[in-house]
Amino acid sequence: MPRAKLIFVLRDPTERLYTQYLRSVRTGNRATFRDWVVQAMQLKPDRRQGMQRHPVPLDCGLYATHLQQYFQGFPREQVRIYLYEDYRADARAVLRDIFGFLGVNADHPVDLSRRHNETLVPRFRAWERLRQRMLGQTPLTAWLPAPLRRTLRGIYNRGKAHYALAPEDRRLVIDYYRDEILRTQELIGRDLSAWLK
Repeated sequence: MPRAKLIFVLRDPTERLYTQYLRSVRTGNRATFRDWVVQAMQLKPDRRQGMQRHPVPLDCGLYATHLQQYFQGFPREQVRIYLYEDYRADARAVLRDIFGFLGVNADHPVDLSRRHNETLVPRFRAWERLRQRMLGQTPLTAWLPAPLRRTLRGIYNRGKAHYALAPEDRRLVIDYYRDEILRTQELIGRDLSAWLK
């Protein structure tokens, strides 16, 4: 598909990695964030599928490395790169630009009132492990009406905001990604210094 249009939304790689870790906690990971990261750092390149049946979690944040591969195969005018922070600040403006880039109605109404794919971590991890053994990935609330399901999900889970990333763990990850962040900054012509703090 040589004329494909590619859209990337880049997020602070440390925050992205921490969110991925919290999602892994939901599926049974019992390691601390630091232990999980250090284990990923120690995986050898020939063990790319070593954790969670996905590539090493740290690899997803190698933005410059990944983008360069796409730039080798596609002209820059077929690639749009956005920052997640821009989307959070003004989702409608980013969506209008995406729609314009794709050549569709830039004024198409989009319902932004609900968040999707929000990172939730079970409050009661032992209960969650028991639930998974009994039901697999089927939620306890699967058979309930949607309003009740949302209410119970809020009681059963906690959002990412309840979990703080320790400053020393943030520094560990930032140091790992530093060169990639600086290369990404050059590639996309955006100031990414906030990702280094």
